[in-house]
Amino acid sequence: MELIPYTRDMENKAMTRTGFFLHNENPSPLMQTVMEKIQRQHMAEHEYRQAVRAGRIQPVQSTNWNISDRH
Repeated sequence: MELIPYTRDMENKAMTRTGFFLHNENPSPLMQTVMEKIQRQHMAEHEYRQAVRAGRIQPVQSTNWNISDRH
């Protein structure tokens, strides 16, 4: 039995960089939607951090830490 490397299908493929994604030349519509959503979320987080640093908005405590061992 001949062993086939798992990267066999990845060799000699043209790759494209879109923002911080590296993908093949023709991603599926689902993958394009996912990449766009992640990029929008990343930009929203970046804008939020910039606004907090500039003092335009107050940071929001989004988690509730309960570190007691009595629960």
